Amino acid sequence: MKFLAVLIVVASVAVTFAAVSVSLNADQNAKLQAAAAECIEKEKITMDEVLKLNQGKFDSAAENLKCFANCFLDKLGFFVNGAVKEDVLSSKLSPIFGADSVKDIMKKCNNIKGANNCDTAFKLFECYYKNNAALV
Repeated sequence: MKFLAVLIVVASVAVTFAAVSVSLNADQNAKLQAAAAECIEKEKITMDEVLKLNQGKFDSAAENLKCFANCFLDKLGFFVNGAVKEDVLSSKLSPIFGADSVKDIMKKCNNIKGANNCDTAFKLFECYYKNNAALV
């Protein structure tokens, strides 16, 4: 039963963070799902929290949800040790969304800072979502 619950959450997170999963190959989807599953387990987030992210509801996010964003972005190589990795973002997202679109959003979002790495990662996710939900 726990496996089924984790599988459902992972599927939801995969949809949340890869709205264009049809553009991703099997290896990319597998990495995305593995990262999501590991971070869900590590941060003990709930299905309701995942659904809130999927719906763009960022108000009143608990610290563990913010740390989920940090963990997930770190596993993907986008945000490591408190720093945005623009080269990784650009190389992984530009082929899917177009270099100009990715560059514009990076310009709007990548200088955002929060109180700590978890808060910064969450704010980055929120900014990317609000500027182009398909990117996250």
